[in-house]
Amino acid sequence: MPTDNFEYDVAFSFHSLDENIAFEINDRLQDRYRTFLYSEKQKDLAGRNGEDKFNEIFRAKAKFVVILYRKEWGETPFTKIEQRAIRDRAYDEGYGFTLFIPTENKPTMPPWVERTRLYYSLERFGVDGAAAVVESKLQELGTAPVIEGARDRAQRLERSLIFKTEKENFEHSEAGAQAGSKAYIAVLTLMQGQVADLALSSPRLKPLHMEQRNNYWLLYGLGPWVLFNWTNRYSNVLDKAFLEAQYFYNQPQVPGLMTWEEPRKMKLFRYPFALLRPGVSGFLDNGSDKREFSVEGLAEQLLKTHMDEVENFKGR
Repeated sequence: MPTDNFEYDVAFSFHSLDENIAFEINDRLQDRYRTFLYSEKQKDLAGRNGEDKFNEIFRAKAKFVVILYRKEWGETPFTKIEQRAIRDRAYDEGYGFTLFIPTENKPTMPPWVERTRLYYSLERFGVDGAAAVVESKLQELGTAPVIEGARDRAQRLERSLIFKTEKENFEHSEAGAQAGSKAYIAVLTLMQGQVADLALSSPRLKPLHMEQRNNYWLLYGLGPWVLFNWTNRYSNVLDKAFLEAQYFYNQPQVPGLMTWEEPRKMKLFRYPFALLRPGVSGFLDNGSDKREFSVEGLAEQLLKTHMDEVENFKGR
């Protein structure tokens, strides 16, 4: 394929859960290479046939493709298109134009990629290392970087400083506090509807129930109990604000609900709320992978976590 036909040096394909990683790698490359990151190119794609455009980019217009891989990748509308385009291209060229970066704690690769294909260890080498590997691969493919001069580096620094200020202003604003509270309610309200649907879907899931008690939410019925709460030190700023999911072996103490036994705690999950990128707020996983979650993404994550806990539950 002639080099002149490439519109981008590198394109990123990722699930929304890994958008923060894609942004970080892209930020280290975009001043020296032509990069494609969907969130950054939405205006360019507005009004076009999304499926055709995405297929074209990953099939022919990007010289190199970075796939941030997790098991959910390839299941969303756009990543399905991207996966199909990548596999079609690999049928003709092999997978030399790709770099797979597993993003889950237990790294896996797609079953359709040859077993000898190596992947990049994000956990071991980090984002800076990932950007360096991408740059090395591009140079192997004959793509020379635009040398980052002092002005380019200053622009990158300026972006970082501007966002740092925006993040601090968001955290110290009433608008930030209100956004966090609304996002918490939205997550739990969405979960309540999903739990009701699951309970109706199968006799085995019928005991599953979720309800609101004052400012708390309870999820129970298949073994463990979960008490959800929104914690924020002040009402007019975001200060150590997070959605908390406390698991219990038995019924927890909640105002207005009789408790016959001393509650026994199992485990605790916390998801801080913050400004993730300019104009985008959401929740963060406090674990090692620091994943980001939208309202919909966190509702799904909490339900999947609960199913795991139910499956492994042994009452004491």
